[in-house]
Amino acid sequence: MKKIISKITIIVSIALFWQSCSDFEDINKDHNAADRNSVLVEGLFNASVADAQLSWWNRDILFHRTWLWGARYTYRPIHGPQVLQDQNNYMTDYWGSLAQWIYNASQAIEIGEERIASGVNASAATNNYVQMARVYRAYLFSEAADMFGPYPAKKGFKGKVAEYNSVEEIYSYIEDELKLAVSKFDENATIKNDAFDAFYAGDIKAWKKYANSLRLRCAMRFSNVGDVGKTRFENIIREVGDVSGFISENIDNASVAQSDIADLENPAGSIFALSYIGMEITSTLTNIGFGLGGISVREMAKHPGTSAYGLPDEALNNHLRSPNEYLGLYMPEVLPTKTNIESAGYLYDYIPSEIDPRILVNYHIPGHHDGLVNFYEKRDKDAEREGKNYQEIEVPSGSGNKISTKYTFSSFTCGDLTGKGDVIRSFRIALGRLPAISKQYRGGNLRRVYFGAWETYFLLAEAAHYGWQTGRTAKEWYELGVKTSFEYHKIGLYADEYLQSESYNRIGTSAKFDHTTEISSTQLKRKVHSSKAEETITYNYPKGVHPTNNDVLSKIMTQKYIAQNPWQPFEVTNDYRRTGLPFFENPFLEGLLPFMPFYTDATKADIKNVYRRVRYPINLKTKNPAGYKQALQLLGGEDKPETPLIWQKK
Repeated sequence: MKKIISKITIIVSIALFWQSCSDFEDINKDHNAADRNSVLVEGLFNASVADAQLSWWNRDILFHRTWLWGARYTYRPIHGPQVLQDQNNYMTDYWGSLAQWIYNASQAIEIGEERIASGVNASAATNNYVQMARVYRAYLFSEAADMFGPYPAKKGFKGKVAEYNSVEEIYSYIEDELKLAVSKFDENATIKNDAFDAFYAGDIKAWKKYANSLRLRCAMRFSNVGDVGKTRFENIIREVGDVSGFISENIDNASVAQSDIADLENPAGSIFALSYIGMEITSTLTNIGFGLGGISVREMAKHPGTSAYGLPDEALNNHLRSPNEYLGLYMPEVLPTKTNIESAGYLYDYIPSEIDPRILVNYHIPGHHDGLVNFYEKRDKDAEREGKNYQEIEVPSGSGNKISTKYTFSSFTCGDLTGKGDVIRSFRIALGRLPAISKQYRGGNLRRVYFGAWETYFLLAEAAHYGWQTGRTAKEWYELGVKTSFEYHKIGLYADEYLQSESYNRIGTSAKFDHTTEISSTQLKRKVHSSKAEETITYNYPKGVHPTNNDVLSKIMTQKYIAQNPWQPFEVTNDYRRTGLPFFENPFLEGLLPFMPFYTDATKADIKNVYRRVRYPINLKTKNPAGYKQALQLLGGEDKPETPLIWQKK
């Protein structure tokens, strides 16, 4: 892996001379003939992948501050007007960077095809590099269309300012390009251990699977648009013929090697190697994970792999409580409550005794040193030796009332906290008091997954649920997706029991496919902070954009959301925009959110309250007014985040 990472880092410099300007219009031009004759096709392809994967800016601003926060995989500490990331300076930088990534891939395709046609400096390997670049560029086009909407894809990057294409045109073009790549890949020209190929090291058969799986993803994007999604999806199934032609095993996952290096001089680090970002869990994820699957933390404590491993008797006997019986410590006077789920306003001052085990693979238990997951273990142990206690906080600030966050599992969501932010700030003054992204992700030992086998199965499950022809039932695909996800996290021993569970999470969703009984309310206990009393209340399950909580589609999208964590945050937000699933609570509305003037009722679910498109860079209006006008015509609305794309749920 280190050899490949080193090669990737070096290869970035091969394409630096293409990068004289990050402006889209300047990139979109021909370079001189000398450049074209000397550049490596494989170097251009690799540079496209490497810059997108390794750039410090991409990790911080795009992956974390836009996608992870948007997916609610990690907590967003920025509140007020910035509750949904759409800052012009960020998106202008992204626009230029994206154009550069696409340009490098486009040049790899164009120059490679020129050499193949002329027979000069060309080989079967050249053809395969062209197809790799074609597949990766197709992915980048989908990213551009999902972020902004209309984009100059089909005729862009060919030496002149191009016309914009509609989202429909872009996705049709993506399907054509992916299908073409699959047909042209030459498996006889596999290059073993190819360091230019960061994804599969020259394994062409694996590349074909990736292309076919991307085709399924892109076809499903149009599930709401007449028969477009159905027709395209079923055609792909017929052409590929068998699930083995897709990414169907974790060994085939489309992924890129990472390194534990993380600094500005040599930024070939993990996508999570940003220690200054807390990466804490959100209440969206705990509401989904609490109780789901019914797997006991006591059982998980016996087996390595989760943050529950090795929990001491003190924790097991005194600090476990079932989320199916207990809601939490109620503190409405100091915690925000204005959203559309009744678990708001609470701390969870215990470890949940039943929780989706994948949550405990990906997030630590505050104060517990499991050896694998807790990123703050060394700091906490050093502090203990010095007589410090990072797990103790004063609630509310200045009251003298101290509580311990050790062996607890609290979480919050984004939004405006006017008058009720002190407790949340107390939790975050010292990171690690809230469950946070696992240590194993922050290092470089895990490959960054662009497409996992579980996604193939959940796409097939969703399609089968709609009645599309997939060769198996929705239940079969669903259970394969769950099992593949558990196997990826090395906790497959829990999968069978999990899939038989009828235990509801806090949304009202269970894991068992055939268990579709809806639940509207239940009786739960809570502790009231102000009186110290414990009481029983009626907990009403939330009502989201989707009309029900425990139907088959809710189950599929809930499991897909958990399985994609933490590698595919942008894709799960696209799923939410398309289906309204899984349940995302509204941002807190204790004050005002000027950036969201349409959001005035915190109790009403609405897709645009959660995740939306981003606006075009402001300078596009002046640099390319004709293109900007055309983009808005194709968008069919104003350049506002709340303007929906054609495939979104209305």
